[in-house]
Amino acid sequence: MKTPFIYATLAHVSTIIIPFILMIVPIFNSPETVTEVTGFTQYIIKKVTLLDAHGTNMLFVIGFPWIVSGLTITSIVMGNHQKSYSKRIIWRWRSYTWGSLLIMGIFSFLSVESVGLFYMPTIFLMLLANIYNK
Repeated sequence: MKTPFIYATLAHVSTIIIPFILMIVPIFNSPETVTEVTGFTQYIIKKVTLLDAHGTNMLFVIGFPWIVSGLTITSIVMGNHQKSYSKRIIWRWRSYTWGSLLIMGIFSFLSVESVGLFYMPTIFLMLLANIYNK
C-alpha cells in the first residue's frame, strides 16, 4: 500500500469515528430555561450531544466531511501512475485532492464554533496524503 492512500484512508475513517464520539459525549453548551416569571428569566447552561444540539441538521455535519474525505481517497486511487494515463489526467485527479483539502478546511473554519475543531486531525491527515501523493 502506498503512503498517500493510507493517510487518506485514516482521514476517511476519522470522519466516521468523530461524529459517533460527538453523538455519545455531551460537550456542546445549550441554554435551558429554569424559571420564567414576568420580567425575570433564569437559564442554566447544559451540556448536550451533537444530536441534541443540531437535531436533523446533524446529517449534514456528519455526511459532508465523509463525502469530502472519500473524494480524497478516490482521487488518490484514480491518480496513480498508469501508462495509459496522460499527465493531464493525472494532474486533474491530484488537483481534486488539493481541492477536497481546501473544502474541508473551509468547512472546519466555518463550523469552528460547533464541530470544526474536531475535524483538525482529518485535515492534517488529508494534508499528509496530498504531500506524499507524488
